[in-house]
Amino acid sequence: MHQAQNNGFIIGVKGLSQGRHTFRFHVDKTLFESFGNSQILDADIDVTIELDKEGRRMLLTDCSKGYVVVECDRCLDELRLPVSLKTDVEVIFAEQGAAEESDEYLVVDPSDGELDVTQFVYDYICINLPLRKVHEEGKCNRQMLEKLQQASQAGEGNSRTNENSPFKDLERLLNSENNN
Repeated sequence: MHQAQNNGFIIGVKGLSQGRHTFRFHVDKTLFESFGNSQILDADIDVTIELDKEGRRMLLTDCSKGYVVVECDRCLDELRLPVSLKTDVEVIFAEQGAAEESDEYLVVDPSDGELDVTQFVYDYICINLPLRKVHEEGKCNRQMLEKLQQASQAGEGNSRTNENSPFKDLERLLNSENNN
């Protein structure tokens, strides 16, 4: 087992023997900050990357477990979301331009002695987060929900009673056409 560098998610592949190798990383909010992602308020994720090297190809398996902290889309309180994912990607050693990178595999120049998996780790954590990030029913901040309800009701009342609204003129026009 190898302990990876702390200044990024770099795996030294030059001189790595054939077979299976395990690398461990720790993700915190600094990874998300480095990508300008302000939606992730905090993170505590353990990433284990197993690299199975066979000739000029490697199979990279990312197992990530932990959590991220985001704002609840409903009440804006902090929400802790679990992260648990397993992703495989193939790494191919090829001269620059000889093979095109895709979602199924990464292309690495054979002269590169390192494999930077920072973007890979970041992307797979982010795409595995739910689109709608809300607390379970009944767990949201009650005060915020009450304020939202009041604002919603006040907005409905204002739209109905506002005589200066441009929509009021359209409504009158439609009503006069329907009466004719």
